[in-house]
Amino acid sequence: MTVDVENQTPEHEEDNMAAVRQERTFTLELVFVGVLILIVLAAILEAFTYQLVSSRTPFVAMVPLIILLVFQFFRLLRKGSGETFMRVISQARQKALPELNKVLGFVGWVALLFVTILIFGHYVGIVLFMFLLMRVVAKERLVLTLIIVFCITAILFVLFEYGFDIKLYRGLIHRYFSGYRVF
Repeated sequence: MTVDVENQTPEHEEDNMAAVRQERTFTLELVFVGVLILIVLAAILEAFTYQLVSSRTPFVAMVPLIILLVFQFFRLLRKGSGETFMRVISQARQKALPELNKVLGFVGWVALLFVTILIFGHYVGIVLFMFLLMRVVAKERLVLTLIIVFCITAILFVLFEYGFDIKLYRGLIHRYFSGYRVF
């Protein structure tokens, strides 16, 4: 379908732009949810290698998450079409989608969180991640950032360590200094 741009009214042009944005948003949501499903599935498969006592934490957090992600993925599939998806993916390959940079940036932040947790553990990883997001991305004041970061981390610590009686992962550095040969 071709659109006669010269004879188009501003209302039609606005409608076309809204439709294009909606198609791009649909595709980006679908890709993002698909990537998250793969990451969470990989984490669940890794959790099966843990002892039962240690695997409680991943299953408590990830099983409901994977259910919600799969539900959202199928909801998105019903909402859009395969043709639209392929057209937008083609545009993304041609670097014509600035929204893709935002999604990839967020995926990069999540990857940074994963690496931080792997090296330093959950609590330090959460502190660093929230601090970076609030200070660098949101540009919040230092005092507000520190208050929120440490309060949320303290709440998570009390909730998991005492409420659920689940010891969250302490990180490779902690394991190394505890005598494990991880390097």
